[in-house]
Amino acid sequence: MLQDLAGESPKVILTGLWEYLHTSPRWFIAKLRVMLRHRLERVCPRLTTPALVLRGETDRVCPRGWVREVADAIPHARMAEIDGRGHEAIIKSPQPVASLLIEFSETLHTH
Repeated sequence: MLQDLAGESPKVILTGLWEYLHTSPRWFIAKLRVMLRHRLERVCPRLTTPALVLRGETDRVCPRGWVREVADAIPHARMAEIDGRGHEAIIKSPQPVASLLIEFSETLHTH
């Protein structure tokens, strides 16, 4: 995840540091263990709600191919990318994410 910080704005880095300071190394390691044990390939096919799977266009943490696999594994899912953004797309620019969510929600109501 450290590689994704290259080129990030001070706002993103400070926001992340602020959040991690409210936890502890013990909390972070416990959370990391849970994340590493979690198997999306088992969970995704069981989802029944339509989903929008997002990634930043330049995200180094979640490669496009992997995110595509996740979206393909979820019934009724669609994948979208936030142009010119990395892993911290929501912190850096919530407006494009909000627009994609609204657009996705509207497509659900027209079908």
